[in-house]
Amino acid sequence: LLRVFRRFHTLVQEKFKGEAGFVGALDKACRKFINDNAITRAANSTSKSPELLAKYVDSLLKKGSSKVPPEAMDQVTSDILMVFKYIEDKDVFQSFYSKMLAKRLIHGTSVSEELEESMITKLRNTCGYEYTAKLNRMYTDMSLSRELLTKHGSGKNDFTILVLATGSWPLQPPATNFTLPPELQLMQDAFQSFYHGQHSGRKLNWLHQLSKGDLMATCFASNGTKPAAASTSTSPASVPSTTMYTLQASTYQMGILLMFNNVESLSLEDIQNATQLTDAAVESTL
Repeated sequence: LLRVFRRFHTLVQEKFKGEAGFVGALDKACRKFINDNAITRAANSTSKSPELLAKYVDSLLKKGSSKVPPEAMDQVTSDILMVFKYIEDKDVFQSFYSKMLAKRLIHGTSVSEELEESMITKLRNTCGYEYTAKLNRMYTDMSLSRELLTKHGSGKNDFTILVLATGSWPLQPPATNFTLPPELQLMQDAFQSFYHGQHSGRKLNWLHQLSKGDLMATCFASNGTKPAAASTSTSPASVPSTTMYTLQASTYQMGILLMFNNVESLSLEDIQNATQLTDAAVESTL
């Protein structure tokens, strides 16, 4: 899209000296081919262009996926805004963009806050404050959450939390019930008590399906055998050494894995009764 635009934009500026009639004709043509082309017709959807543009921005602003060097990022985002200017259904772009921004912020996968804020500023300059109001509030919530954590002292327990205003974030409630394991329930209850002390009358709805954590696992012997229990009467040479693993898991996965601290094996029914997860949630989690 940019190659076609630049080709004819150069033609209009250089050969026709930016004459208003030609500039207007180019704008009209750009609106046509950006919103109605082979891709949109194949998808049978007039909203395909804003969707793909939002996904392209996500690929640029997400860690590990962008192949654009940092020094070229400002020019690339300006180019994106050039295409965005001609998008007819800008609400579709905003819907996809806000969902992807939410994921980047919640999971900490943004390349940088500076780039995120720069992109939002450019969108605001193009479409006005109201268009980016929810995006700005999402950033405000992130900042307020950091302040809350400092007051609560959660960082000492390696426990972090985001308090996000329902009206500003495109987040769905969980599709299943879930019973937290005692190890996590204690931290959740402590934060909830603290939060209600700070803000009486507010309700917290926990979105465990978006949460994750690290588990330190020391239950694997480095020689492939089950490690023996530590004993003062056992010489070090007779105890297989263990390897420590860090398992990054969803909160649902943590709930299931922590159950194995107390038992050797569990049936599917045992797991479901303890966690209250639906059939679909248990299957995908396992």
